[in-house]
Amino acid sequence: EHAGNVTAYSGFTSYDRNDTLKAWDVGVSQTVLPSIDVYARTARSYRLPTADEYGYAVMSQPLRPQINRDWEAGIKWLQGGQSATLRVFRQNTRDEIDYDPINGANANLAPLRRQGVEVDTRWAWVNGWSTQVTAQALTARFTGGPLDGKQVPLVANRSLTWRVGYQFNEQHRVDGGAQYLS
Repeated sequence: EHAGNVTAYSGFTSYDRNDTLKAWDVGVSQTVLPSIDVYARTARSYRLPTADEYGYAVMSQPLRPQINRDWEAGIKWLQGGQSATLRVFRQNTRDEIDYDPINGANANLAPLRRQGVEVDTRWAWVNGWSTQVTAQALTARFTGGPLDGKQVPLVANRSLTWRVGYQFNEQHRVDGGAQYLS
């Protein structure tokens, strides 16, 4: 938790803020069969603007801290070197810090929601080889402001990631992969 006055300088503008920020994470996991767990979690987090983000902020509007609220539930299977996870998630974000190409500076976005489903599988093969495949379906929409209900640009609705790795020994590993974004 952070509370107190913050004085920051954005270009030629200075401003004072008095923010109280809280972060927490609560979750529960239960084994329902010998190799299967179900889980649920919720969390609140924040992100403060970095020094370089302040340097390129819209002069008339100081950057506000980004606040996230997350919910997630899923099921995990683990047996030996193989595992699979299926999860559904939702994230509500207020004041996301992003680059605004129209103004050529960083700014806070209107409230938005990301939600979707993800499947992640991992296999450990023989002789140090492993594979991971992750597929995700996601929607990202503004939930307030002038863009309420509109899709957030540049967010892939579908993604598929494939990775393969080789573990030479405990200190050395090499990985490679490919990703498809819709």
